[in-house]
Amino acid sequence: MRVVLLFVAFSVAICETNWAWAQSKGEATGPAFSEQEIRDGWILLFDGKTTFGWESGSAGDLTVVDGALRTGGGAPLVNRPTFAKAQLSLDVKGRGEVFLWNVLDSPTEEGMAKGLRIEFDSRKEWQTIAIQAGGGPSKVAVGKKSMDVATTPAAWRLVLSGKKGASFRDIKLKPVDMTSLFNGKDLTGWRKVEQPSPKGERLLAQRWLVKDGLLHTDVPPIDGVTKGGRGYLETVTLHDNFLLQLDVRTNGKHLNSGVFFRNQPKIPAIGYEAQIRHQWEGDDRTKPVDYGTGGIYRRVPTRRVVGDDMTFVTMTVLAHGRYVGVWVEGQQVSSWTDPRPENANPRLGYSGSAGTISLQCHDPTTDIDFRSLRIAPIPIAK
Repeated sequence: MRVVLLFVAFSVAICETNWAWAQSKGEATGPAFSEQEIRDGWILLFDGKTTFGWESGSAGDLTVVDGALRTGGGAPLVNRPTFAKAQLSLDVKGRGEVFLWNVLDSPTEEGMAKGLRIEFDSRKEWQTIAIQAGGGPSKVAVGKKSMDVATTPAAWRLVLSGKKGASFRDIKLKPVDMTSLFNGKDLTGWRKVEQPSPKGERLLAQRWLVKDGLLHTDVPPIDGVTKGGRGYLETVTLHDNFLLQLDVRTNGKHLNSGVFFRNQPKIPAIGYEAQIRHQWEGDDRTKPVDYGTGGIYRRVPTRRVVGDDMTFVTMTVLAHGRYVGVWVEGQQVSSWTDPRPENANPRLGYSGSAGTISLQCHDPTTDIDFRSLRIAPIPIAK
């Protein structure tokens, strides 16, 4: 097997390939993650069945055959999200290359020339390539071999190409070097934002507290009557281009909440929103109610409601420039590029400005727990 390395970096552990089909809610959805891998933050970049999240200059060069992405030998296959510091692992077969496109030095596809390039020739068997990317010295592991490299791109997109029939599967990633947003003890780093009712009075019933190490929100009764409720808890820090991960549990049926981002500070619900609502029509999880968990509210619905009420669900939200992607339980459920003209208000147009991460207490039925909130920046070309 021949490997050529250019612009490479960082130490990496090889992840064992688990090529078992995940039977999630009665439907095969891709390579399986263990419960611990999901909570640790692993996400799939290929679902094992469709080309969702990928693009190519030629439709004929982007196909799925026997659970693997396969190239037609022409245009490269480009993953839509941009990542920074992360462990990347994928299986390869045939002749081709894995390329981490340096989007800081070559931000347009026409200039897709700089980055880390790994050529492979493995026509008889699958080989695992593992990389820890995001800048700095590193190693690249190919099968049982490990090689030192000088540097990897600080911000990159995954590009796959090869001779006709080159195949790629079990493509997965785990973000590293993330910063915790919640200390599990108190609300340090957070502040409450109340939302007035349509009649103008303040709704004081919503509350946020730390309970058993969890960030909890609900609406307690006032004089024996539950009323009011809508409000938000937002970070004091501001974030523009980032990858955010968190666990959320809805303690009731079909509860509604959301994770707002690039939200205008101290102003309720003026940002993009990753929806939280585990509800669908009939028995079809591909028909979400009210955009569904992982949908971008008012923009694109989730492609499938993966999570369930009464259990913790891990969400990953990535925002980089105009692109927004959301994963639930490691599966990508939305992928959207904001086409709107620029506007300071993300409800009215595209906004790349830094804002808060804001959690929603939606209504009097709200009873929700959050934990393991962490975030990492993703550099962007200026």
